[in-house]
Amino acid sequence: MLAACGEKEGGTKGAASTPSAGPSASDEAAADPFKGLAVPEIAAGARAERVPDGPALVVKATSITFEGEAIAEVADGKVHPAELMGGSIDPRIARLEHVAVTRAKMDAERSEKTGEPREQDTVLVAIDPALPSELALQVVRSFRVGEQERFGFLVRTPEGPGAVPVTVPAVAPPVTRPAPGQDPDEVPLGVVVALIPDRVLVVSLSRLEGTLADPRLDLRPASDPTWLTRLRDDLTEIATRRWYGRTRPAHQHTIYVIADGSVASGDLVAAIAAVRHDAKGQPLFPDVHLLTGIELDMDGDAAAAKAPEPPKTDAAAKAAEEARRRAEMMALQEDTERWAALLAGAEDSSDENDLRRRPGADLAAEIEKVREHGSQVAIGGAGGGRVGGPDTGGAAIAGRGDGGDAIKTPSGRISVADKTAFDDTSLTADEVLRKLQSAYMAGVKRCYKNELKKDPELRGAVELRLTVNETGRVVGPRASGFHADLDRCMQAMMASWRFPVPKDVDGEATEASFRIKLVFAPE
Repeated sequence: MLAACGEKEGGTKGAASTPSAGPSASDEAAADPFKGLAVPEIAAGARAERVPDGPALVVKATSITFEGEAIAEVADGKVHPAELMGGSIDPRIARLEHVAVTRAKMDAERSEKTGEPREQDTVLVAIDPALPSELALQVVRSFRVGEQERFGFLVRTPEGPGAVPVTVPAVAPPVTRPAPGQDPDEVPLGVVVALIPDRVLVVSLSRLEGTLADPRLDLRPASDPTWLTRLRDDLTEIATRRWYGRTRPAHQHTIYVIADGSVASGDLVAAIAAVRHDAKGQPLFPDVHLLTGIELDMDGDAAAAKAPEPPKTDAAAKAAEEARRRAEMMALQEDTERWAALLAGAEDSSDENDLRRRPGADLAAEIEKVREHGSQVAIGGAGGGRVGGPDTGGAAIAGRGDGGDAIKTPSGRISVADKTAFDDTSLTADEVLRKLQSAYMAGVKRCYKNELKKDPELRGAVELRLTVNETGRVVGPRASGFHADLDRCMQAMMASWRFPVPKDVDGEATEASFRIKLVFAPE
């Protein structure tokens, strides 16, 4: 707990109580329980919740501490690279991640012994508003490895101290678009607030309320002191127009926030606070999801157009399951060419509003290019602004020539030449390959395609080595092969992969190491 927060045992910490006739040290602490801490100040009109009980992270200009324990030093707004892990895509603070995983494991063991369900505390984050939001993103990403999703940014309000709650999910949100004849109000809007240097955009995953090429709202905080009010009022207009006088479904209370790592933490927290309530204090989009280190994909046309399948009978369900298993067996037994066909099936979207993690994509530059040229754009990733693998030489944009024709980029084939599991666990090499095929192959292809733009004849083999730890995260990823830039891109991407937790013969979580050899060839 934060000793400076004036927490009372057994309760929550709210606004200051009525002072006694003579001021005392306890009165002073109650009036400002964050005394000595620099936290964002929320202007009148924004709402914060009472500060819940929970462990506290304090991010200062010189250090990061958790529950009073020193975690990492901070200099010039950054944690030293030696204290980070996860590569450029998903940088996390190694010591803080260890703390998070250890706490999660202890909670799970306690729950198993007592038979009581595991309850997740809210991790409180006190961050200096002048620090770059990359620090805020790094601490929440580090804790998320321990399956922690609930956080609260500590703030000061005119009414007293408070907390701005936020969820940090581990997976990307679903992207749905209205099918022909479907009521648009039945489709999750997927409103996204994107904070980039000098700009704040409002778009939507569903495309029903703005796209990157044509944002619903484009604010300039540096020259517009009312930007938070305008942001709140614009979202209020959306909610009023769509659901006035009607009950709004629970899934329509969610909003997504992404931020470039260079944006000030104070602006990030203020934006999160602004979107939760309208000017009257009524819920607006109270379920705020802060997206970091995961792909945000707006290319959902195919999925949106599919009609729901009719329910299957028991016999039909069994037949379908048997067919699925047979297909899996065939996929595993067929030769390299069959694997190549399967793994090359996930093509990059040519959609101009595609939000997808690509190596080297800079959030601000990408959005500017999509507005100027109608190219496809990639945002999301580690700090929200830099995404994909390191040292890839800039943004990956599918531009257009003077005549309006798309510049042709050669496509590539990827096949599996070999796979090896070094440990006898419940997680097999075949399962790792299936997850690679279904969830991560599109990213691998993007790494390769980015290099094919430079050398259309590039071909060769890359050996992947990875260890899946007790939480299902990849540690110690390594990619080595025929091209250094491709290796770096893939290695950085591997750090964000997740797999089923490997278990030993006793059913205990353990580590499992694998080697996979991929062959790359242009088509």
